[in-house]
Order: sequence, then structure tokens, then C-alpha cells
Amino acid sequence: MDAFLPPPLEIPVRNWLDAQALHHGIPVNSGRLVIGLVLSCLVAPFTHLVHGLTARHLCNVVLGMSLAIFAFDWMVIHSFLPTLLTYVILHVAPRSMVGTIVAIMTFAHLIYSHILREYYGADIIWDCAQMVLTLKLVGTAISYGDGALPAAAKTPAMLRNQLLAVPSLLELFGYVYFFPSFLVGPVFEFSDYTAWVEANRIAPVVVVLRNLGFLVLSIAGYVLSQMYFPIGQVTASTFYPTLPAWARWLMQLGCVGMYKYTFFMVWQFGELGGVLAGYGYNPATKDWDGLRNNNIFLVEVPTSTRVMINNWNIKVAAWLNTYVYQRVGLTKDGKPTAVSTFASFLVSALWHGLLPGYYFFFIFMGLTLEVGRQMRRRVRATFHYTEDRNGHPHAIFTEYFDSSKAHPLALLYDVAGVLLAHFFTNYFGMAFANNNMQTFLAVWSTVYYIPHVFILCLFVVFSLTEPKKPKAKTG
Repeated sequence: MDAFLPPPLEIPVRNWLDAQALHHGIPVNSGRLVIGLVLSCLVAPFTHLVHGLTARHLCNVVLGMSLAIFAFDWMVIHSFLPTLLTYVILHVAPRSMVGTIVAIMTFAHLIYSHILREYYGADIIWDCAQMVLTLKLVGTAISYGDGALPAAAKTPAMLRNQLLAVPSLLELFGYVYFFPSFLVGPVFEFSDYTAWVEANRIAPVVVVLRNLGFLVLSIAGYVLSQMYFPIGQVTASTFYPTLPAWARWLMQLGCVGMYKYTFFMVWQFGELGGVLAGYGYNPATKDWDGLRNNNIFLVEVPTSTRVMINNWNIKVAAWLNTYVYQRVGLTKDGKPTAVSTFASFLVSALWHGLLPGYYFFFIFMGLTLEVGRQMRRRVRATFHYTEDRNGHPHAIFTEYFDSSKAHPLALLYDVAGVLLAHFFTNYFGMAFANNNMQTFLAVWSTVYYIPHVFILCLFVVFSLTEPKKPKAKTG
């Protein structure tokens, strides 16, 4: 497709910005992406001057496509054509099949972008937006199919996201090209988008300042990661050469932990831009968290690996839960199984790319989550006597002074949970953060792959044995 496109557009301001980026040692693609994110935040408040549903949808289309053309040039066709084809499929394909057809089409297109970047070294930037687009279009198609199911067959998530009619072409394009999150996300449901367009709210100043504060924190974390935790140099001879081997290894894992601030930063731009434009209010929580893609505090102080995963890339995790975990490998009574977990991680790996590192990471994180779930069933009731599954994950930290709720050693159990969550995520995450197989295998071989063996052994043992009946009471 790319070979048949016209020469790049001549945009004087963009050409000057590209030259400045190169002059300061910044890749052109990265420079355009950052400028696009900043511009979306600067423009967002002025969209409150636009009134009426049609005008607001059109505003998102115009601004989103303008950003796309600025960043991708003619490559905007990679988002335009799939969106147009999805609209056609929603009209002409059997309703029960639209989700499957759109999923095959969009994931095939996404895999094409992965092949270009990962195996042919193509210098492309549109693949990140393509990842966001894929989830949006697939989710919309499946939700339209869900709208025709009998009421008894619909889960709460299906009822919340279902589409009873085909969206208009303008609505679909407005959703796809929603400008604050088009370039890098976060992903959100079509039903959320239409509700936000209709509400036309203005975010309170405290919400804007909160998001701005998290953006500044994320930028600071990103700068620190670049200065002191360079993920691309973890096996270089210049990487903390004076440290003892064990300390250097821990610093290598620390690089993975700090690498996530790159994602925090770009997602915070998307959330801030959305809030400034009046999008993101969540009636269920009565908070402006509808575009929140990470909870930094729960990622940095997780009580388990699952808590960390669920609060990192929240919107993609929610998408996987809604469209994969709750639909694949279910028991006869509709409950997810280990197959559901691994299917979710495999789809996530495919969505991220084709390099082996993604699959090493997601498969072993799937195993780690399953081991953690089985360990929790066997051990947790010894330390925490009650459980509120709807409570905040950090609520357990208030139970230590109540002997009817927690064992005296519960603090040690919870601290161990925090440390183990960071250790396994950073250890296996080396394959995700640094996709060079030689690099992540070198880091893992330093400890003879013992964490891999440990997780595999526990998984086998837990798969062959049943836990004792827990004593904890569900609150």
C-alpha cells in the first residue's frame, strides 16, 4: 500500500520542526509524536466553543486527522481505510459475524505494520496509532454484535457497551480520530465516547491540576530513566561497571521498572488532553477517570502481581477482559479459566508485536498470575481473615491493628507481595522492554533462569493439587 502513495506532503512548519529535532539528536518520528501530543492538549480547551453533536463529532474528525497528517503524512490512509471498511462491514455482514470479520481484518493489518517495523526495519510511526485503532474497531464491531443477543445471554459488560444500531459514519470517524488519544491512546468504548460528546462537560480545575501533576511526575520519571536507567544499555560494559555483579543485576531490573514511565508520560498526555476537552467523566465513580490508563500508586505499590497488571495500561486490560477473558475458555457455568488468562495474554502479545520477547513476557506473566492466584487461595486466609473483593487494594494496610481481621505477620505477607510483584514483573519484563533476545537471555542467564523454573514448578504443583477450603469470609 505504502509504495503507491504520493511523495510526502510539504508542510513548512513541520519541515522546520523535523530539522530542529534532528539538530538536537531526536528522531523525527519521536519529535512529531511529542509535538502532536502537546498540540492536542493546547487545542483541547478551545473545543468547548463547539456546540451541537454533529459539530462536536466533526471537530474530533478534523483535529484528529490533522494530527494524523502532521505525524504520518499520507500514511493516515492506514487508519482511514480500515475505519471505512468497518463501517461497510457493520452494514452488510451478518450481525453475528461482524466482530470476527473486523477482528481478522484489523489484526491482519496490524500484523503487517509489525512485520514492516520489526523485520524490515521500516521507519514508521503510524503503527502505535494502528494498535489503538485496532482495539477501537474490534470492540465496536463486537459490541454491535452483542446488541442482537438475547438479554439473558448478555453479561454486565455487554449490556454496558452494546450497540443496538450501526453508528453513523460521522460518529465512527469521530470516535476513531478523537484527537487527544488518537496517536497513543488510551483506548475507550464507543458508548463512552457518545456519552461524553452528548454531555459536553467542563472538567473542574482540581481535576485538570491533578492530571497535570501526574504528567509532570511521569515526565520526571522518564527523564530519570533516560539518565540513570538506560534500558538499551543493560548488557553494555559501561553499565555501572564498578558495582558488584548482584547489584548490577538489580540495576538491570530497575531499568525495566523505570522504563514504564515512557508509557506513563504519553498516556498522561492523552488523559490530560481528553479532560481539557471535557471527556472522561465516569458516572459510576463520579470522577474524571474514564480516560485513565494507569494508576501510578497501585503500579508502584501493588499488593500482588494482578493488582499491578490491572492498573497498568488499564484500558487495554479492560478491553482484553471484556472481549477475550470473559469470552474464551469459559466453564459451562460461564466462569473464566486458566485458558481464558492465557488467551488474553496471547492476544496482548500479538497486539504488541511479533518479536519473541513479547511472547516470553506475556506467557510467563500469564503463568505468574495463575501461580499468584493459586497461592492466594492457599495462603491468604492465614494472614487476612476477611476479604472485601470490592474494596481498594490498599485497604488491607488498615487491618494490621485489628486482630479479628489480620494475623500479626500480615504486614510481612503484604510487603512480600509488593516485592515479589515488582521482582517478577521486572524480571520477565526485560523481554518486553528490550526485545533483543541476546540481551534479555543474557540478563536471565545471570541467575540461571531460576525464576522461570520456580514459576513453572509451582504452576505444575498447583495444577495437580487442590487447595484446602479457605477460612476467609467474603465481604
